[in-house]
Amino acid sequence: MEDGISENQGSLGRIGLRITYRKTKAELQVKILRAESIPTNYKTQTANISIKISLLPSKLPKYTTTVVEDSLNPEFNEDFTFLIQKEEIPGKVIKLTLLDHDRSQKKVIGFAVLSLEGSGMVVGEQELCVREVWLSVKESVEEELSNLLADRLELSLRYDPEPGRLTLGILVSRIYSIVTHDKDSDVYVKVTLFEGTRVIK
Repeated sequence: MEDGISENQGSLGRIGLRITYRKTKAELQVKILRAESIPTNYKTQTANISIKISLLPSKLPKYTTTVVEDSLNPEFNEDFTFLIQKEEIPGKVIKLTLLDHDRSQKKVIGFAVLSLEGSGMVVGEQELCVREVWLSVKESVEEELSNLLADRLELSLRYDPEPGRLTLGILVSRIYSIVTHDKDSDVYVKVTLFEGTRVIK
């Protein structure tokens, strides 16, 4: 199954990638296709581009493409593989860092992020899921990352006037801040009822 997702191109250009998940192999493949409309380095009047790929939150390896020299529309077509169970995909985010190489120095041009869950990689039970994505390069993605990687708790709340009962249900908890090898840890929810600043229960 293959679908396309595209963001509007920003002033720092955009990055095209194809993400593929193979269920039986528990394998996430990220293929960096190309970048477009990269800003010119004022010193070199061109750009020498590489892209760093990270999967967050995790302690899995980080990868970097080879450097494509003298191009504002570099072609990469490089594949990188992360081993990850399907159940671990919710909450995972691909972070791309666009780098310009000027002699021995590297300059960060910008960043792009993609939520795997938001891209539809966890939909259905198919063996193979493929998405082709275009991401706008941004100067900063810190706020976006904070929102995507925030732990989540889904609740239900019901009040019965007779006999005056308040019922709180804990529906789903998604603790993205726990990395894979720590997920055998016990997780619980502590509930406290306040009236103003006074603890009732």
